[in-house]
Amino acid sequence: TTTDPVDPAMPCILSWNNHNTQQMGYAGEFATGYANNAPSPGYASVGYSADFPDRCMITVGNPLDGEAEQFVQDASHHWSQSFTWRGSMIGLPSNVLSWNATILANGVIDIGAPQ
Repeated sequence: TTTDPVDPAMPCILSWNNHNTQQMGYAGEFATGYANNAPSPGYASVGYSADFPDRCMITVGNPLDGEAEQFVQDASHHWSQSFTWRGSMIGLPSNVLSWNATILANGVIDIGAPQ
């Protein structure tokens, strides 16, 4: 019997979806162009912070305007009340631009690259 390996980003996605009422809605609206009934999800990259490898980092990108924001867990593994960085998607490192997840307008993140 074989089992699918667990994606290493899954703990971060579960933490975001289940314990981040502060930023979910805002991040989802940002990534989907502030459209409640967005026709397609926004871009998300889920992984761990290079500076703090034990903390999750979520980057959301809005494909309509090319802007991105990043959110990083704090030392107690709670999500901060504001994004930690905002800027152009062009300047993001290639590992972030792989967009390994999607984000809906309500802020729920799902593993899997945008289609």
